[in-house]
Amino acid sequence: MTPETSTADEREAMGRQIRRYRRSVLVWCRQAVTATTRDALAGGVRDQDRDVAEELRHRLRATLAAMRDGLPSLDEIADPVGNALVDTWRRAARAATLGEHDFGAGIDYGHLTDAQCATVIQDAAAVVRAVVSLDQRYGNVPGWEPLASPGRLLLAAEDCALLRLEYDLDDSVDSEGWRPSPRLVPGPLPPGLAGVIQGSRNLLAALNEIPSIRNFRIVLESQRIVSTAAAAAVASTDPSLAAAWRERAQTFRSLVVRTRDIGGNLGDGRSAASHAAVLARHIQRLGPSLPAWVDAHMLDDLFVQMEDRLAGLFVRATHEKFYFLRVPQPRLDETKAGLIKQREDAFVPLTTSMGHDVVENFRTTLCHPSPVMPRRTSVPTTRLQLGMALDAPSGMRPDMISF
Repeated sequence: MTPETSTADEREAMGRQIRRYRRSVLVWCRQAVTATTRDALAGGVRDQDRDVAEELRHRLRATLAAMRDGLPSLDEIADPVGNALVDTWRRAARAATLGEHDFGAGIDYGHLTDAQCATVIQDAAAVVRAVVSLDQRYGNVPGWEPLASPGRLLLAAEDCALLRLEYDLDDSVDSEGWRPSPRLVPGPLPPGLAGVIQGSRNLLAALNEIPSIRNFRIVLESQRIVSTAAAAAVASTDPSLAAAWRERAQTFRSLVVRTRDIGGNLGDGRSAASHAAVLARHIQRLGPSLPAWVDAHMLDDLFVQMEDRLAGLFVRATHEKFYFLRVPQPRLDETKAGLIKQREDAFVPLTTSMGHDVVENFRTTLCHPSPVMPRRTSVPTTRLQLGMALDAPSGMRPDMISF
């Protein structure tokens, strides 16, 4: 960092702010180690029975309990500060706060492999080592409060570094965790191709509940219209993608036909049907003579997400008995007026054997297999750079760290 001129009072105020950011970072480290280790309370385990990860979790808990500084407020995390050093800590605390979402979205001991858990633990241990090193460097800051028992915390973090001898680092865990859900963008759609992208995102965001079967068919029909128009738009620039989208249009046409014998009075989805109709009208107004579709693959990704969302909603509606299959009965409906009587219809749940084919058709047609992430053992650049900085001769000063 470039040295900046400051008074003693200003350095003391910056130190208090950094300590709050430091606590937020250490809270993430404790949560990361807790989520990826065995489900056991460290306080109820004897010291000699703890493994290295549980020992680090215990030391982090003791360190946080001894801190007198609170967590930073949302304003302190969101608003940039004038000092470059403090702002670096702010960005670290913001990343730690956002990273807490991952532990409730698949980053845990039950969903990860042993190698992936070891990778998360090593990441947390590397951050702990960096915090302990910086804690020693800030000893001359007026009013600075060092960590309690930093030597024991550092030893626990360094012991976790030995996990790489037992497990190969698997950085495919970086693709797991929380992803922000799409949000509705209010207002009219922008002209041209940007409106198609925004309209597709709005429709995807609106599909957050089970729609009624009528609104579900409206969404299916809109996807047929969008696929047909999009295929015509990219036919001259990307023939292979145009052929895939024409096939997608045929798929949705067949799904609209298959759902004609499905009824039900439950569900809503009026917002999704409205956005679907707006999107269909918007793309039809563009016409076939469109410029080069530079965002074609972005729209293709939205198509894949849309299909997965529709398939999931249909399967969920099936199990919750929102939709029913209309089955003709071998007798006339005597309750109908007029001389010509139609056959009587009965509605059965799609969970029965008669509705099994319809549900499986949706599964096989719309559901995309989850991509198998390759198991990568190469250390990313960011992890490598942090490790080199921590292992540098000037990075740690064990002789000055108290236990």
